[in-house]
Amino acid sequence: MVTKVDDRLAVDFAHQRVIVEGQSVQLTPTETKLLYLLMRNAGHIVTTDFLLRRLWPRDEVFEDSLRVHVHRLRQKIEPVPAQPRYVNTERGVGYSSPPK
Repeated sequence: MVTKVDDRLAVDFAHQRVIVEGQSVQLTPTETKLLYLLMRNAGHIVTTDFLLRRLWPRDEVFEDSLRVHVHRLRQKIEPVPAQPRYVNTERGVGYSSPPK
């Protein structure tokens, strides 16, 4: 099932891909989980600690790893990655995505 975010972006979580302006882009499993968690909590801030625990429940992973995955996800889905529309940084707290 494809979830339409807006006219530019749709997400197919089952197949770990996004459709950006009509083009299919493959996501890694971690990018897929990250996008799912942010979209599921759209309009709310998702803390860094929560994301780390959910993405890597059995591993000791640091915030830098999360930042790398956020950066890679933005490169794939954002029209201008330096000015994110879908994955916003909430400095000192975590990340958010716009309300549905």
